[in-house]
Amino acid sequence: MAGLDDLLGAIPIGDIAKKLGIDEATARNAVSQAVPALVGGLQKNVENGGAASLDKALDKHAAKPDPRTIDDVDEEDGNKIVANVFGGKQQDVAAALGSTGGGVDLGGIIGKVLPLIAPIVLSKLGNQKATTQSGGGGFDIGGLLEG
Repeated sequence: MAGLDDLLGAIPIGDIAKKLGIDEATARNAVSQAVPALVGGLQKNVENGGAASLDKALDKHAAKPDPRTIDDVDEEDGNKIVANVFGGKQQDVAAALGSTGGGVDLGGIIGKVLPLIAPIVLSKLGNQKATTQSGGGGFDIGGLLEG
C-alpha cells in the first residue's frame, strides 16, 4: 500500500521549487502539508459517496505514464482534481494549511502546489490499485487511502 512517505517521495520537490521560484525547503514544507490534505480530501469524498468517481479517476491515471518531472504534469488536470476534491474551498484549505508558514505566504504556495501534485498522487494511487488488483486481491479504496 502506498503510504504518505511513498507519495511524498514521488513528488519532484526541486522541480516545484524552480517552477514557483522558491527554495527547496519551502517547497518541501508546502508539499509535506499539501499531500496529506489531498489524500484526506480524497478520503472524505469516498466517505461521502464518491468512491465510484475516485475509482474511475484512479483507473484513468494508472493508464498514463507516471509524471517524473513537473513538466510531465498536466496542470489543467491537476486543477480539475483539486476542484473535485475540495469543491470551491481550495483557497480556504490552502490558507488554513499555510497558516503555520512562519512569515512566508505558505498558503499561496500550497494553492499553487496542489494542482501540481494532484496528478502525481492520483497516478501513484492508481498504480497501487492496479498492482493490488493484478495480484488477485480485492481493492478497497478506503483502505488504500487510510495508508
